[in-house]
Amino acid sequence: MARVVVFDLDGTLSDSKEAIVGTFGYAFEAHGLAAPAAADVHALIGLPLAEIVRRLLPEPLREAEPEVTASYVGAYVDIAHAKERLYDGALALLDELADARVPLAIATGKSQHGAEAATRRLGIYDRFQTVRGISSVPRGKPFPDLLLAVLEDLGASADQALMIGDTTYDLDMARAADVAACGVAWGVHSEAVLRAREPHYFASSMDELRDVVFA
Repeated sequence: MARVVVFDLDGTLSDSKEAIVGTFGYAFEAHGLAAPAAADVHALIGLPLAEIVRRLLPEPLREAEPEVTASYVGAYVDIAHAKERLYDGALALLDELADARVPLAIATGKSQHGAEAATRRLGIYDRFQTVRGISSVPRGKPFPDLLLAVLEDLGASADQALMIGDTTYDLDMARAADVAACGVAWGVHSEAVLRAREPHYFASSMDELRDVVFA
């Protein structure tokens, strides 16, 4: 059993795909641009927001990134209130880990403010010893900075931790930090794509994830 468990948020604990895609659509259309395809958004969830916007914008229009990003930030909370929820079984798993006195952490591609706001909105903030968003470190996923900061917060070493996430960015971050990783099947990147990264573990359901973290 891992002594420290680190979760990604979007696509791992929180089903926020519809909220994220809807907010990108709103932000792009607010600037007279076509809404990006859901699949294109899904492929980038986990990266820093400004980078996602840059990648989604047509190359000649990338100078509009700050304005589109600001529109996304301004709209996300209202949309998330209606469309964001915890995955079935996520809260029970967090409570079971907390009861077992396993230190828990969040390492998310959201900003620090967004990470704290989302975990409070979902009613899970108090279950974590530390909540980290990418604006709290120099580089976001897939670089190791975020996960290393979490480990420092918890006073834990890499070999004591397990990183759980639904994207290649989570798995690549874990590898870069020399931390064991578990991919999950219910997020935005496919099982085949995640398994190609050769994570230490893979969970197709919340029950399987429970077996992994309590093994």
